[in-house]
This record gives sequence, structure tokens and C-alpha cells, in this order.
Amino acid sequence: EDHALALGINTHAGNVICKGVSEAFGYEFVPPEQIL
Repeated sequence: EDHALALGINTHAGNVICKGVSEAFGYEFVPPEQIL
């Protein structure tokens, strides 16, 4: 698990893992810890 890497990623494998981005665009938020 790389916390610094997770802070810089907005999407991964089709999921939005940045809460601010998901809210701004109306997508479901998936916590990065759940998929990374």
C-alpha cells in the first residue's frame, strides 16, 4: 500500500477514488483502500 501514490490518483480500474472528483462530476466514490 502506497499512501503517497493514492493521494495523487483520481481513477483506477474504472473507479473514481478521489472524493472531490467524484462529487464534482457526479460519480460514485470508491475509497482507494478498497481497491488498491
